[in-house]
Amino acid sequence: MKQPVSPRFQEIMEMIEALPLDEQRQLVEIVRQRLIQYQRAEMVAQVAEARLAYQPDQARRETAPNLDEFSETTSPRPTVVRTSRGLSIAGTRITLYDVMDYLTANWPPDLIRDWFNLTDRQIADVMAYIEKNRPEVEAEYRLVLQQAEDVRRYWEARNQERLAQTAATPPKPGQEEIRARLAAWKAQLESA
Repeated sequence: MKQPVSPRFQEIMEMIEALPLDEQRQLVEIVRQRLIQYQRAEMVAQVAEARLAYQPDQARRETAPNLDEFSETTSPRPTVVRTSRGLSIAGTRITLYDVMDYLTANWPPDLIRDWFNLTDRQIADVMAYIEKNRPEVEAEYRLVLQQAEDVRRYWEARNQERLAQTAATPPKPGQEEIRARLAAWKAQLESA
């Protein structure tokens, strides 16, 4: 079963497919390395959060008499937290801007919940947070979209410069025959 993708995701995929194979491989390697860096940073943040949550002077060896008493002594953790990536869903790498992408594409909350593998409580808390703080969330979302567009335009211009440089470079000696055969093969494919 094919999963639906956002128009923005589809546009990015088309841009990637337009790149030469060696640049696609380079992009995959860059993304892979960044994912590793993000995972490391998230693990460091989770460890720091766990260290803050564990306070030895408050630790007790006895067990709570009942679950109700225990739940009253613990405060619920917020679902929406601010991280280095911006407003995020606690314990995940999902930002509210990711959720906003799908909300602006008119996806229902239950479908967004399933798409991101969230719990009912998480999606309910996220939707409540967005409604309560709509002006601020939308302002940040517009800023994130603008930054993404600026990055896209930068790389598109840079790729155009690179393609122009490549096109202006004369073929290496001995490649004329190969280029002629490739051009003939391309013409044959286009005529078919």
